Amino acid sequence: MTARGWGIALVGVAGGLALAVIGVAASIASDSPEPDIIYACVKKHGEIAIVGPRDLCKPNEAPQHWEIQSPQGPQGTSGRQAAVEELNGRPCTTPGGPAGMILEVRSYDKSRPPTLRCRVPGGRFIDHGDLTITDTQTGLIWEKKVAGGNSGTTCLSEPHGVGSACTWDQAMDEWLDTLNGWCESCEGKGSFAGYADWHLPTVAELLTILDTSRIPAIDPTFGVTNAGYYWSDFTDDAVGSPTAASVNFSNGTVAEIRTGNPLRVRAVRGGP
Repeated sequence: MTARGWGIALVGVAGGLALAVIGVAASIASDSPEPDIIYACVKKHGEIAIVGPRDLCKPNEAPQHWEIQSPQGPQGTSGRQAAVEELNGRPCTTPGGPAGMILEVRSYDKSRPPTLRCRVPGGRFIDHGDLTITDTQTGLIWEKKVAGGNSGTTCLSEPHGVGSACTWDQAMDEWLDTLNGWCESCEGKGSFAGYADWHLPTVAELLTILDTSRIPAIDPTFGVTNAGYYWSDFTDDAVGSPTAASVNFSNGTVAEIRTGNPLRVRAVRGGP
């Protein structure tokens, strides 16, 4: 018989995959429902674009599809939950990414679409080889530093240098403009890793990658890292000299430091 079944569509979020439930017409035999098929184009950092079965992905995207069995009978929460959970452990691939990545159902609530991520089994951080690292736990995409830089003199000339430092105002203005491709001298150069939404992290975001069991206090996937203070986006200029919050990647201290002092910076984008 022909019935109104339900299908799913993958929607991209930074570092993860979001799942939306949509209605589809499906021919379902009374004792053997036909599967719904999810067609998707997966970008390098895990974002997903939903496509039709005959649509072509761009050259820098990985075409993929997954089948999910439509629930029979009353389509209550339990039926949908069981169908969604079938996606756990399914293979997923990002262009140029490591082999063996899998889908994981991160959350499901009957009032909103479930959320998924594409991750490396047992691994948290993915180095994409373009100076970006995805945290599969939070979905944030981080800038990776490289050797080079000389304190406050190379904030803009070597924006990714581990030795470069910026005042807070420089970091929030010119440095971010350089990464996002908004500066006058950036014309024709494009933005960092193809994204124009990099920002200075919040204190909470910085603390998600802090690991005080080692020095520098960060996972080795991030490579060279200065074990000092890194600016956050929070400032307090209500009293006296303006200060901004920073996090120390040696011992995890959170401190407010005068905004005119040059500190290290690390850009981030995306999130849950």
